Amino acid sequence: PLGVDADVEIGVGVGVIDINQQQLDPNSMDMDGMEGGVGNTHEAHLANRRQKDRQRYALMSHEQREVYNSKRREQYHRQSEISRKKRRERERIRYHSLAHVKAKDRNSRRASLERDRYKKLTPEVLAKRNAKRRSESCCGVEAT
Repeated sequence: PLGVDADVEIGVGVGVIDINQQQLDPNSMDMDGMEGGVGNTHEAHLANRRQKDRQRYALMSHEQREVYNSKRREQYHRQSEISRKKRRERERIRYHSLAHVKAKDRNSRRASLERDRYKKLTPEVLAKRNAKRRSESCCGVEAT
């Protein structure tokens, strides 16, 4: 199925992996397709895909790896930004959907937590924070 020669080994990275480990045994599936069947085939499929990805990456030139990694970084940051936006939207919806009494309870709880955080600040951090606050006016223009 994967190759003609049954003893073929592929060297990737540090270890050597036998391709025959990736093959699926049709007898491992139960009649209902559960216990040791479907789950294992899916896991084997994912393992096979990861192995092929590793092989593809190992065969790339230095320039190809740089391009590949830069695209992955961009995708990671884009996904992070999208998830941040979605989280903010969920929080906004949740914030405005609370009843008046629950909103007051939540706000008092948050204020209490903020007071506790403020009390735990060291005198140096507190002085810095207050100095920064005093140096700015309400409109963002420095006071003289």
